[in-house]
Parts: sequence; C-alpha cells; structure tokens
Amino acid sequence: MDENFWKDTYIGFSLIIPISDKKPEQQKLYSSVFRNINIKGKSLSQLESRKSLYFLKEDFDKWFSPQFANSITINNAPIDFVRYLSLLSQYRKNNEDAGRIAQNYKTKMEKYYESYILAEVNKEGNSLFNLLLNSNPQDNFQILENYLQAESFPQKINSIIDADIYLFGLIYYTIAKDKTISITEHIFSEIQEKAQEFKKDYKHTKSPSALKYLRSRIQASIDIYGPKKIKYET
Repeated sequence: MDENFWKDTYIGFSLIIPISDKKPEQQKLYSSVFRNINIKGKSLSQLESRKSLYFLKEDFDKWFSPQFANSITINNAPIDFVRYLSLLSQYRKNNEDAGRIAQNYKTKMEKYYESYILAEVNKEGNSLFNLLLNSNPQDNFQILENYLQAESFPQKINSIIDADIYLFGLIYYTIAKDKTISITEHIFSEIQEKAQEFKKDYKHTKSPSALKYLRSRIQASIDIYGPKKIKYET
C-alpha cells in the first residue's frame, strides 16, 4: 500500500471478536452490544430497543416477531406480538384468570415484556409466566398465520380495543392451547359488537392501556373464541 494510505484513509467499521468460542455466549455478547448501542446512541422507541433481546438465542426472533404478524397493523403500525404472548403467558400461569395480569407493572410494561422474553429464551418458567413456545412451535405458528392472512381477517385496524379482541383469544387458543379453530362470520360479528360495547365507555376509549380495561379485553376475547362458542380440534 501507498505510504500515505493510513494517513488518508478511514476504516468505516469496528470489529468485535468475542473471547468465548461458544455460540450461546457469542450471541449474548452481540445482543448486549446491540442493545447498548441502541440505548446510548440515537434514541429509539422502546419496541425498537427491545428487539435486540429477540436475538439472545438463535431462531427466537421469528417467534417473538413473526413476519406474518407485521401484516396486521394498528393505526398503520405493526402489532407488538411479544405484548400478546407475554400477557397470555401470565394468563395461563394464573389458571386462566385475567384479574391479576401485569399487577405491579402498570408503569413498567417494558420490564414485564423483557422478563417474559428471558423466561422463554432460558426455557425457565417462573412465578409470573408459563412458557408458550415449545421446542418447535412452527406448526402452531403456521396455523395462526393462516388465520391472520385469511381474506376475512382485517389487516388494518384503527383501534387497540378492536385489535385486542380480535387477537388475544385467537393467539391463546392456537399458540397456548394448541387448538385448531373453526372460525365463522358469527365470531367476527361478536367481536365487533364487543368492541363497540367497550368503546361506549368514554374512560375505556380514552385510556385503553389501563390495566383494568386491558384485562377485560383479554378475557372478552378469550371468551368469544372459547369452546362454548366455536368448534376446535386438538
């Protein structure tokens, strides 16, 4: 190289080499570096920052943020799939009782989601969550994808209230309960009626993220998709 090369040339990248040659340790390092860069560099949304955790273990990103889920939008933003998984995980842990979901996490929901992600990645259920992702959840995710991409399923949703009633029960029975559901137009009509009922409550519409309203939507959605209302198979 020319003798002035190092004086006149700037290398536009940095190379980080882990000390460990073990793949899980390497992935943890890269995930940690990515997360710290995101937090300390240009401000990102909480969801953008959290996504670094999806890569703590190989292949988990496709379960925490499946491509097909991005086609469902709320006010033009893709749904937060981990939000649904984590809340339903605790619902199952609590013996299908929505009454204490996210208790003590009112202002710390990102910490709540992070705890769920770590439980799944480490394959260690805890006092808060039941594991939803078995060793190979591909079949259940394929069934859910088929539902969400069906012509009858709305792709663009204008309210978190509507989205939650459409999605919580569907995700719960396909992912958590390992069921194949036979969905009819009657179900969608009932979902829309329930959404309108909730929206008539001004406080619910104004503060849909309030835990008491969130819990009511979770339970309502699961009840609508429940075995007393529709047919399903194991």
